Parts: sequence; structure tokens; C-alpha cells
Amino acid sequence: MKIISYCMFILLLTACGFSSNGERIFFTATSKNGTIAIKEGPPMMKQAVKGCAHCHGREGKGGHALDATGIKGSDIRYKTLALKYGGYLSFLEGKGENIPGGVDTLIKRAIIDGEGPGYKLNIAMPRWAMTEEDLNDVIEYLKTLK
Repeated sequence: MKIISYCMFILLLTACGFSSNGERIFFTATSKNGTIAIKEGPPMMKQAVKGCAHCHGREGKGGHALDATGIKGSDIRYKTLALKYGGYLSFLEGKGENIPGGVDTLIKRAIIDGEGPGYKLNIAMPRWAMTEEDLNDVIEYLKTLK
């Protein structure tokens, strides 16, 4: 029964019109080119997570626990990440390191490699196998979240 309900949910989401490829990815982990795979993470995550909104909420503000573990998605709105990652960039620049692409590059590292600003993200954060185009589209969508 859960599988049928889940399939109906996905059909409903994919039938809905998304304003951009980034929005589609955010809600469904499906880009205009097909499903985006999780390349690393707990098996449960690979089966349960179907997009950023699953843990980070429809508005990207976080606070949604995936299951009984209590692990909650953080706030991933661009303005929040820019503050957090911007401080790290300043730190790196002070040490003479330059990160081409700045905050956007650090966000991409978090999505595909699970790297936060100077630390590894919790393994509950899936490591997504995304193209550069899809990464850019998701970041553009995060910029629209208030």
C-alpha cells in the first residue's frame, strides 16, 4: 500500500508544473534529464529521500526529521548558506586560498561530496550524482527561497 501511495505522490508531483529545473530537482530529485541518483549515503536514504524538500522542507528552512533518528535537515536557503559559507571563504582568503566560484562552489561541494565549510556533513546528507547544469539550476532555485 505504501508503494502505491508513494507512486501516486510522485505522479502528482511530476504532473505539477515546476517553474524551473532547479525547482523540479528540489522537490523530486528528478531533473529535466531524468532521476538524480544518490551516489553515497545510508541505504535508507537512497530509498527514502526524493529531493531536497524531503528533509529541508518546502521552503528550504529545514527542521524536518527524516525518521525516528531525529536527524533534521538544516536551513539551505541561499541567503543562509551565503552567510555561513561566506565567513568560511573569508577565512580561507585570509590564509591565501582562493575558491573560484565562491559560495556557489562550496554549496556544490556540500551537495555532491558532503563537505561543509571546513568539515564533513553528517552522513544523513546524501551525496548526489548531479551534473554541473543541475547543480547550477538547484543553486538558482535556492536563491528564490525567502
